[in-house]
Amino acid sequence: MSARSRGRISLKKAVLVMAAVVVVIVLIKCTVGYISAAFGTFSQQDAAEFLRELGWDIKTDTAYFAEIVIPAEFSDVYERYNRLQQKQGYDLSLYKGEKVTKYTFEVLNFSEYDGSIAESAEAHVLVSGGSVIGGDLCSMSLGGLMTGFKGESF
Repeated sequence: MSARSRGRISLKKAVLVMAAVVVVIVLIKCTVGYISAAFGTFSQQDAAEFLRELGWDIKTDTAYFAEIVIPAEFSDVYERYNRLQQKQGYDLSLYKGEKVTKYTFEVLNFSEYDGSIAESAEAHVLVSGGSVIGGDLCSMSLGGLMTGFKGESF
C-alpha cells in the first residue's frame, strides 16, 4: 500500500461512518424525548399548542415564560382566581407554596364583554410537573374581562 492510499477513506467506510453518526443522533433525540416525557417537561411550544387546540389565535414571537410561586396563603383575590380555575377543572390550592411555570402569549381573537375583539389580550398557562394546572385569558384594558380557557368567567 502506498503512502498516498493510506490517508484516504473508501466510499464504503465513509458511508458506514455517516450512517453510524445518524443512528447515534436519532438515539440521542429519542432518549432526550423519553427523558423529557418521563420527567414531565413542558415547553413553550406545548403551551402554544394547548391554546391553539382550544381555538385561540396566539402570537408566539412575543411569548415569554416565568417561574412564579403559588402563594402559600391565598388572599381574597387569589381565592376568586382559584374559583375560576376550579370551574375549568383545576385547583391551585393543591400547589400552594410551590414554584410553577407561567407561559404568557398575546391572544388575537379574545372578545370583550360587548363581543368586540380586545385590542390587547393575553393568555396565561400555568404548568407544574409537565401538566397544565390552570391559567386564564384576559383583556389588558382597564376593567377588562378575564375568563378561563373555554370562556368560563368568574
